[in-house]
Amino acid sequence: MNLTNEEKEFIELTKSRGYQKISINLKRETLDKIDEFAKIWGSLTRTLVIESVIATGFGAYIEMLEKGRKQLLNKKETKNKAKLIEIGKKLEEFKNKHSVQ
Repeated sequence: MNLTNEEKEFIELTKSRGYQKISINLKRETLDKIDEFAKIWGSLTRTLVIESVIATGFGAYIEMLEKGRKQLLNKKETKNKAKLIEIGKKLEEFKNKHSVQ
């Protein structure tokens, strides 16, 4: 892959600030929403919007997982309840470690 000097400098800058490049496949519709939202503020980039949505979404996602896990625990036919209990403990540890509300 041939990168311009400007692209190489950008990559080095992001690495030095603790960022790591990832690849993500999103629908065009989703990217359009992200770009539109970023333009509202003017100073936001697509990357900042995506990073913020992911970071703030942890709480809601964990809450959804917790509800599903508890429902499975309450069903008599659920096998491997010990694993579900262990997952609950790990989710709680994650929330505490990363201050997820």
